[in-house]
Amino acid sequence: MKFLNYNTKDKIISQVKFDKNLTAKTESIFSLGNGYLGIRSADEELAW
Repeated sequence: MKFLNYNTKDKIISQVKFDKNLTAKTESIFSLGNGYLGIRSADEELAW
């Protein structure tokens, strides 16, 4: 995924741009990376 930055030195995962087609995948990566089980780490999709 070219729009995610993995900084292994500082242990930071950051998202450079948003792609609504990959929200489920990035949500899983951020949930695993935030250290809290069961916490959503991605913004909700817009209704329109």
